[in-house]
Amino acid sequence: MLQLYDVKLSGKVACIVGASKTVGLPLSLALSSRGSTVTMCTVQTNDIQAKVEFADLVIACAGVAHVVKADWIKPGAIVIDAGITVLEDVATGKIKILGDVEQTDTFWQRASLVTPVPGGVGPITVAMLLQNTLDAYKVRVTKQILEAKNQ
Repeated sequence: MLQLYDVKLSGKVACIVGASKTVGLPLSLALSSRGSTVTMCTVQTNDIQAKVEFADLVIACAGVAHVVKADWIKPGAIVIDAGITVLEDVATGKIKILGDVEQTDTFWQRASLVTPVPGGVGPITVAMLLQNTLDAYKVRVTKQILEAKNQ
């Protein structure tokens, strides 16, 4: 999304809520290498609100439903919600998927670019997995063709 919309990361303040080795940490390194100032938070971090409110880019990947409140989002901020919590409504038996960011009217008015939950990062992840699988297949087939020619 950031590439698609040509978002310049240099000089931006990013707040990552979630410090996992698989999402939070790699993202912090990637953003830092592109010139962003990165603050990483866990759910135990003191005053997450202040850190989120200051951020130009908020990435929520803690896996805790609505850990980031809608009114914390700085007007014009970019929000990437990669957290997923699946809940079942006991009364109806229906499944509800929630992100780490509370998506209220206030949220939609403040954020400039959003990957919502559901429908944001998940489909992109599936598409990239398929692309990587296709790329790996092409490499394998090319290698097999070259090996066959050399025999």
